[in-house]
Amino acid sequence: QIDEAVSGLWPSLQILHLAGLGLTLWPEIWAPSLEVLTLDDNLITEIPAELALDGLKTLEMKNNRLSALPPRESLPALETLEVSGNCFEAGPSMEGVVVVHDMSQTRAGGDECA
Repeated sequence: QIDEAVSGLWPSLQILHLAGLGLTLWPEIWAPSLEVLTLDDNLITEIPAELALDGLKTLEMKNNRLSALPPRESLPALETLEVSGNCFEAGPSMEGVVVVHDMSQTRAGGDECA
C-alpha cells in the first residue's frame, strides 16, 4: 500500500517509479496526469481491465508475471509498453501501441511463470 501522506501529490504526478518492490497486485493509483509508470521487477500477474490512468503514455513492466494484456480501451493514451521477461506464450500486441517484448529475455532469478 502506498503511504497516504503522498496522496496529495497524485493529481499533479507525471512519473512514478515502483520497480523492485515485490508487488504482487496492480497498485491502486489515482493520478490523472500520470504519463510514465514503471513497475519493473515485481511479481504482478495482470493489468486490470479498468484503470483510472487515461493519460498514461508509457508503461514499463519488465520482469513480472504477466501472461495477457488488458483491452486497448483500458489505456487509451498508451504509446509504449515494455513487457520483456514476462510469461507470454506468444509475442503480445496491442493496437496502436509499440509493445517491446524480448522473447529471449528470461525472468530475473529464474522465477517460474506458473
